[in-house]
Amino acid sequence: MKMTIKEILAADLAKNYKGEDYNIDTYYKGFKLLIDRGTKMYRVGNTIYMVDKSGKDTVEFHTCNAEFSLDAVKNTNTFFKRLKTDGVKKAIAYYDNPKINALAQHSAFPTKTSKVDEGKYKTYKAEVSL
Repeated sequence: MKMTIKEILAADLAKNYKGEDYNIDTYYKGFKLLIDRGTKMYRVGNTIYMVDKSGKDTVEFHTCNAEFSLDAVKNTNTFFKRLKTDGVKKAIAYYDNPKINALAQHSAFPTKTSKVDEGKYKTYKAEVSL
């Protein structure tokens, strides 16, 4: 079932930000603000990817996900193919959930994960070579 963007964000908020002082309206306003400021959005199924350029052919992305793990992996591989078509050579993501390290092993592209401990939301880093 195709969800609205706000529904995807609500599911992501409930799954990944338990105990945080966020509500869906604040989360959605922040999302809209990023889009208004030029953050590019890709959508595959019920997964949203927020993308900022961090170098000539490198992007940093954040995922808002309302899918089960295997569907999220499939969506992410489709997203990576789109980035490659757009000329991106490397995609970087920071995250706190160590389960994502296991999901990264299912990438269709070479992916290196590491623990970086750079603060909240930046415990781990994944670098994907496209």
